[in-house]
Amino acid sequence: MNMGVARMARVWLVVLSWCGLALGFISAAWVVVEVFVRRYRQPMPIMEAVWPITGLYFGPAAVWGSHRFGRPMTRRWQASHNYTSRRKPRWAFDELTFHCVPGRRRCGARRPAGV
Repeated sequence: MNMGVARMARVWLVVLSWCGLALGFISAAWVVVEVFVRRYRQPMPIMEAVWPITGLYFGPAAVWGSHRFGRPMTRRWQASHNYTSRRKPRWAFDELTFHCVPGRRRCGARRPAGV
């Protein structure tokens, strides 16, 4: 009886792992179709490889992330939504990082620790 339970546990884990792999490959394929077939090309070419690779291990979360964060960066999406803003994204902080010029004694911007 104990051997039957152990065997069922192994079979269940194998089935679960195959389902996870299938979901990862389907998600990666979905992102590849979005980028190369539907022509939502990324402005940074490396991201065209990053999103499908992320789909392999994050599955549907990567598809959501690609639609939420990757697709609005494409020229096709911006043209179809009349997006003309040239604002920097919220995560861009180069002004804060490079605010202080050499030669100034004091700077009002806060610096990260260790800089």
